[in-house]
Amino acid sequence: MADQELPPLLYSPKDHATAISLCATLGGFGVHRYYVGRWISGTLQLLSTLAVVILGGRLAWEAYRTSHLIAALLFIVAIMVAVAVWPLVDFWLLNTGRFGDAAGRPLLPG
Repeated sequence: MADQELPPLLYSPKDHATAISLCATLGGFGVHRYYVGRWISGTLQLLSTLAVVILGGRLAWEAYRTSHLIAALLFIVAIMVAVAVWPLVDFWLLNTGRFGDAAGRPLLPG
């Protein structure tokens, strides 16, 4: 009996509502991906968000400093869009039930 393998879990032990809450509040930083065990994509999301914010902020500051206010505003809008796209897609995937844990299992309904 000790040699028998246990059947795989049907659902992830991670809670669906918690993942949605994390995505809605800290989605740009990839916290919801860390929560479900997707470490690599969570790290990529965090790094891309930081890169966009730092680089875009620098460009916006330079545009503002040189009196190009329209360009500065456009950079700020571009930053907001770039940071929001990935979490919005993840939020949609979570709400439609297509977002699983690192093993591909659906999240525990809650």
